[in-house]
Amino acid sequence: MVSLELRNVSVGYGSRVVLEGVSCAPLEGGKLVGLLGPNACGKSTLIKTIAGVHKSLGGEVLLRGTRERPGYVPQGLPESVALSAFESVLISARRVCEDPMQATGEVLAALGFGEIAGRYLSELSGGQRQMVAVAQMLVSNPEVMLLDEPTSALDLHRQLFVLQTVRERARATGALGVVAIHDINLAARLCDELIVLHAGKLLAQGTPEDVLTPELLQQVYQVHTDIFSHRDLPVVIPTAVAGEAEDSAPEQARLRVG
Repeated sequence: MVSLELRNVSVGYGSRVVLEGVSCAPLEGGKLVGLLGPNACGKSTLIKTIAGVHKSLGGEVLLRGTRERPGYVPQGLPESVALSAFESVLISARRVCEDPMQATGEVLAALGFGEIAGRYLSELSGGQRQMVAVAQMLVSNPEVMLLDEPTSALDLHRQLFVLQTVRERARATGALGVVAIHDINLAARLCDELIVLHAGKLLAQGTPEDVLTPELLQQVYQVHTDIFSHRDLPVVIPTAVAGEAEDSAPEQARLRVG
């Protein structure tokens, strides 16, 4: 089975170091892993480094159980490309599929493209172009799926749908999914494991229940939170910016509801 391990990875741009000495326990196939952290903490940089788009300054990115390059979904596709949604996905399918036309049609149908499949990228919204990028990745059936904030321009239905689709693909095929994401509750709901980046370091790794604590969220995001358990999953409710008085609450954080 495929796995990913980081050993003392450092990444930067010119003289500016963004991530320094990042190491993680092996991430196993069959899981969806969420990459959390504040703006400019290095989430996108780490995703690009694992994907081979950006070179590391040092350390090792170890991919085991696969010889192919990871599938990579950037934050957005350029709208100036003179291709339709169907053509964009077909190009990816032709690299790996025996019947690229059929594979493209099946993926677009599964993602609910319908009439927009024939529209040019310049005619699509930012969220629709994100869906095209996801389709480009899925059609090639990669064993490692790397997604850089794929839900940032999507409505709630599509956010859930995309992450559920990637998680189900990982579980069904033994692939590994790693997604950089801002929505903590969405990550807690759909990710099997979380990695938290802060101040250029890997601060925490583990299940959502273990990682998401009021102390960690205050350190990383500078907010006070209440954390409830709903259906055995944590639900994070911000209560105040750190340093401000919190709203009085009748119960303590980490309550169980539902």
